[in-house]
Amino acid sequence: MKTIKINDPIERRKNNRFPFQGDAFVYLGTKPPMAGLIIDISEGGLALTYLASDRCTRDLMSLDILCTQRDLGSLTIFARTIWDLEMVKTTIDGARGCGVRFERLTADQRRHIKKFIACCTPGTA
Repeated sequence: MKTIKINDPIERRKNNRFPFQGDAFVYLGTKPPMAGLIIDISEGGLALTYLASDRCTRDLMSLDILCTQRDLGSLTIFARTIWDLEMVKTTIDGARGCGVRFERLTADQRRHIKKFIACCTPGTA
């Protein structure tokens, strides 16, 4: 039986996550529209940072994902906000971190996400 310490973070993600190499952006379908920088991505979701004085993400929203290093086009998908927190260990006022889970993915969207991971991260999808 495995013992888990209270201070140990519990990984609940089903898919491996891969950090982006270079710049990859996500445009949030929010009002007002917001853009963020992708930190990492998996086949099930992504983490991003954005600037705002308060939480700007919604429970369910559309995302446009764009990798600037490769001509992969953009990918529009639906995602659900899992967490959205102020980043206190930064020198930038208003920096926030957010994690989202992809929702209602089609087979084509899944292939496109795998292509983003293969082309824009050090990992393999």
